Amino acid sequence: MPVVNIRGEKMKRLLGVDMPVKTIAEKIAELGMSVEETDSVLRVEYNPNRPDFSSVYGVARALRSYLGIKTGLPKYSFTKSRITMFVDPSVQTIRPYIACAVVSDVKLDEEDLIDIISMQEDLHWIIGRNRRKTAIGLHDMAAIRPPFTYKAVGFDELKFVPLKDYRAMTPGEVLEKSEIGRKHAWLLKDKPKAPVIVDSQGQVFSMPPIVNAAITELTPGRRNIFIDVTGTEWEKVNQALNILVAALADHGGTVQHVKVFYGTKAVYTPDFREGVIKLDVRLASKLVGIALSARQAVSLLRRMGLDG
Repeated sequence: MPVVNIRGEKMKRLLGVDMPVKTIAEKIAELGMSVEETDSVLRVEYNPNRPDFSSVYGVARALRSYLGIKTGLPKYSFTKSRITMFVDPSVQTIRPYIACAVVSDVKLDEEDLIDIISMQEDLHWIIGRNRRKTAIGLHDMAAIRPPFTYKAVGFDELKFVPLKDYRAMTPGEVLEKSEIGRKHAWLLKDKPKAPVIVDSQGQVFSMPPIVNAAITELTPGRRNIFIDVTGTEWEKVNQALNILVAALADHGGTVQHVKVFYGTKAVYTPDFREGVIKLDVRLASKLVGIALSARQAVSLLRRMGLDG
């Protein structure tokens, strides 16, 4: 089972209430998670079918609703940026989809970065199936200039310095010489080209699904963050992006759409349009063994972070 480590003080800030860490642990357990408390840090095991629990922000969001602090479906507002991403046809048979967002004015300390990177890696496993279906890139916007292009290039076509390295390498060399590249090289096995994302100056800042470039590495401070999620399934790509965006918005960031061009077709991401399902209250009552009125069902749904 995946695990998220939650600092008690941070959870209190996100909840907006002063509550003993032990009580927080008990309430999280009531949401169906396994919790261990060690020195004011909660080790929380969650079910992979709830990837939004991959961060303290997602757990806090659910807990606020469950405790009645703020019930119902969370609402997020975005602004449209002038940032664009052009998708070149060359990625179509390799890794065809990309969705992006900008989250500005995000204040990060060392522990915040650890939380976000841990969430990123959990999403790589839960939604991305070890990056095969989706892979996530988080970038410091200060180092790159839009518009951006997502394209496929030859393995010996260009060079960049990969994250956690100091050597400029071709995509092929990244797969052979860098530690991260060797670990994930299987993802591009038998592919004719390597996907990359470049800025308007031609700088490579990501080689999905393998590694980001060193130039956009996130460090503590107040940052504007560019997020890219690439993959083979549009639904999964958007799901991963939405979870990340919601977390960074809950952290205090301001979210901006990115206009992504697939040829002449343009889409704005992230896409937070609400889904709708129908609930048969009589059937639900029978399944849970409690007689519920429609009003009671709506009240309980709102405590679970839904609208009805």
